[in-house]
Amino acid sequence: MELWIRSQNRKRLVPNPNLFIVTDEDGISYIGDITVGHIAEYNTEKRALEVLDEIQGLLAIDLKISGSYENIDLKIKSLILTHILQVYEMPKE
Repeated sequence: MELWIRSQNRKRLVPNPNLFIVTDEDGISYIGDITVGHIAEYNTEKRALEVLDEIQGLLAIDLKISGSYENIDLKIKSLILTHILQVYEMPKE
């Protein structure tokens, strides 16, 4: 599955993100991507972790779906999986 993330301000669409959380001295947590930087902001680190958990859940669902294609020819399976596109829109809060 190819996962894309839509930034919280809706101005960025990030392909295959490498996400991380940074919390500043005021307790504000930012979810960022190593190539584009800041993509979402939350009042607590707990909320930022919940968002990452949601994204992880999407990836886990994809693994279960792709596993159900075990008996399909490898070329066909590859075509199916490369055409699945998932866009996750960062929630406001």
